[in-house]
Amino acid sequence: MNVADLSRRGFAGRTGAAPGGRRHLYATPERRSRGMRTSHRLLLRFYHDPGYDFSRIEVEYADRGAPGDRSTVRGDRVVALDAQYLEVDAGTHVACIPYHRVRRILYDGDVIWARKA
Repeated sequence: MNVADLSRRGFAGRTGAAPGGRRHLYATPERRSRGMRTSHRLLLRFYHDPGYDFSRIEVEYADRGAPGDRSTVRGDRVVALDAQYLEVDAGTHVACIPYHRVRRILYDGDVIWARKA
């Protein structure tokens, strides 16, 4: 699956429109003006949508001390998606990564979401 397929399914640059051009019932003008969805909402969508394999997701996040201050975790290592952070199996413990540290989300190597610089 490539970026164009994801765009057709409603992942790229959403402004409140559902796939097929329908408007959600909750898409008030305030909600539509927000622009692209948050990293948390996008991860929840991939996690719960049976049409996608969450293990093919890669989350790149800011990690002070790591090479280039960036680290990447694959979807199969994500334990839970909490409201404020994602929980990741770090081998010996579960690490909590706040969503504000997420820089990019990739699906099969294609960038699906990237934080504005």
